Amino acid sequence: MRGTDDDRGFFEAFLGDGRSLIKLTALALIGAGAFALFQASTGQFLPQDTDYLGMTAAQLCALRGCRIVHFMVHDRVSFGGVLMAIGIMYLWLAEFPLRRRETWAWWALLISGSAGFLSFLAYLGYGYLDSWHGAATLALLPLFAAGLVRTRVLRVEQVSRPALDVHSRNGVGRMLLLMATFGIIAAGLTIMTVGMTSVFVPTDIVFMGITPAELRQVNPHLVPLIAHDRAGFGGALVSCGLAMFLAVLYGRPSRSLWQALAAAGVTGFCAAIAVHPLIGYTDLFHLGPAIAGCVVFFLGIAITTPRQALLHVLRNRQRVAVRVFEPRHFRAAGSGPDAEGVLREEAEAFEDDAFCGQLRDLFLDLRNFPAEDREDGRLEIGLHFGDADHRAVRVEHHREAVVVDEAEAERVDVERAGFVEIERGDEGDDLLVINH
Repeated sequence: MRGTDDDRGFFEAFLGDGRSLIKLTALALIGAGAFALFQASTGQFLPQDTDYLGMTAAQLCALRGCRIVHFMVHDRVSFGGVLMAIGIMYLWLAEFPLRRRETWAWWALLISGSAGFLSFLAYLGYGYLDSWHGAATLALLPLFAAGLVRTRVLRVEQVSRPALDVHSRNGVGRMLLLMATFGIIAAGLTIMTVGMTSVFVPTDIVFMGITPAELRQVNPHLVPLIAHDRAGFGGALVSCGLAMFLAVLYGRPSRSLWQALAAAGVTGFCAAIAVHPLIGYTDLFHLGPAIAGCVVFFLGIAITTPRQALLHVLRNRQRVAVRVFEPRHFRAAGSGPDAEGVLREEAEAFEDDAFCGQLRDLFLDLRNFPAEDREDGRLEIGLHFGDADHRAVRVEHHREAVVVDEAEAERVDVERAGFVEIERGDEGDDLLVINH
């Protein structure tokens, strides 16, 4: 056979740098979480659960108004949502920061994955080994470990942690996200500990209407099975919280990170909170911490959203909203400012923008020039975002003023006094004109 320049082995080419293995693990976690959500929503037990208990979900549902079964369902629905959130964060870590060879992303995967897989050993505290859970763990662990081994070579870039300025909009949003994700870790540790010890909190007993001793009389295997579900859910929360916390702490602020956090938050919080009213478990003392964490998390997401949306528009050179009424009201009319001119470095765009004092970073700064720069009763107006050194764009070529006298390459429609419309800017430099 004639030789070729491509002398890679089959498996080497398939595995690549190892990120594909991490992504495959992530997709498997998302699939497992979706299956857990679906299976729990049916109200049925898994085959190994029925074998272990010696009774079906329908038989157990005859006791205490089916609240024991509903309680077990609520743990499993919450577990499924968290598994999906972990998978989403692993996909982001593998595709973005690890692809950029950022060392912290590899460590985030190692720390989060270790917490998740080691939590399986919590079964030693409750005495029940779920065969399906064990088989899934044994299948995913080698895959994930191989991915970590292959991606070690990507630990190249030592990225400094983005500064946390609580006086800036970005800083406030990041602080809220850090608080919420740290709360997820703390909640996971608490639930896992409860699962391995007392199993229930007082509100759980009130909801089910039965004590642990009475549960053991109904079936001696019930408490160990519930403990397994609780400890597994707690371990998944710890794993998810660690991945999200480290992503917020070390990740470059970007649209992809914001989307991954938002998606993980929706799947995790919605599953854990929404299931409670569906089964009638609405004790506010029980739900309070989850609701508070959800509010803090999505408040952080909401605070960071406007800049993320603006970044998406600018960096993808979409047609920017630029109609001005009284005095600054924008609507899409033409092509927007040159993305590369406006935003040189994605990470810088989310830093050092004062929360209250520098709102000009979110809006176009329309500035009147001296009287001698006017021609034909028209005002010259500059466009810029943020500081002039790194992310400024004005209607000029590197600060050379442009006087709008004739419509040359760009088409500018001037309608009424105080009304501005940009229709097109072929070179990315938009011109604003006001009849005066």
